[in-house]
Amino acid sequence: VKNRRTVPSMKSWKKGHSRTIVLAATVIFSVAAVVFAWAFFFPLLQIYQESSSLSSLAKDVGATSTDGTPSIDWQTLQQTNSDVVGWLSVSGTSISLPVCKKDEGGSWYLSHDLSGQNSTVGVPFIDDRSSPEGPHTLIYGHHITGTDAAFSSLQSCYEQSAFDSLGDLSWTTPQDDLVSATPLCSFEVTSDYAEIQDFEFSGDDELRLWLSTMVSQATAISSSADEQCATATRVFTLVTCSSDEAGQPYRTLVLFTA
Repeated sequence: VKNRRTVPSMKSWKKGHSRTIVLAATVIFSVAAVVFAWAFFFPLLQIYQESSSLSSLAKDVGATSTDGTPSIDWQTLQQTNSDVVGWLSVSGTSISLPVCKKDEGGSWYLSHDLSGQNSTVGVPFIDDRSSPEGPHTLIYGHHITGTDAAFSSLQSCYEQSAFDSLGDLSWTTPQDDLVSATPLCSFEVTSDYAEIQDFEFSGDDELRLWLSTMVSQATAISSSADEQCATATRVFTLVTCSSDEAGQPYRTLVLFTA
């Protein structure tokens, strides 16, 4: 008698085939879920770690004294990075950060941290046409959706309610210069907005006239804007992205006067 194999029924074959398909789909789905979770959560973890590092640095260099006045250990800070030219704090926000400046290629700090490593958060930096001590100091910082990293807390300050929550800006430099500035106005612009890129003025009168022009375009304005414009001798402009999606051309400008 010849050996004969039992031929499986079509029903059994379909059942086994279905199990294989389900198993393969489960594996594919699980792998996809892991990849998605990694792609989504890893950047957030990186942002958290970088923000924590900056917060730790703020404590290490003594970013605020007991009375709330910035008191920086500049020797320690500049040993970390000699490009640091100031320390910026804005009450009512999480902003208490070092600020860097490169004479050329200042935007390098959009994607690098204080130690020169690639970074999502980066470091706030001064426009290379601007100055830490000049009449108009223009400072850029990232907005990272869902976090308070860098300048994220300024994103919606072109709206009056968000603007009204801002406190004064404190700016201190290695020369121990300390400037306190009051929020003046805020508005949303495109990234090529040219009028904010004025850094040299013939005197206070020209600066104040320029400020009045900025206020006339603003969507959020201080209740004392007229008085601030009439007495200002310095202005700080903080710039960040206003869109939740990366790569968009819109920016939030927040101006403070001293």
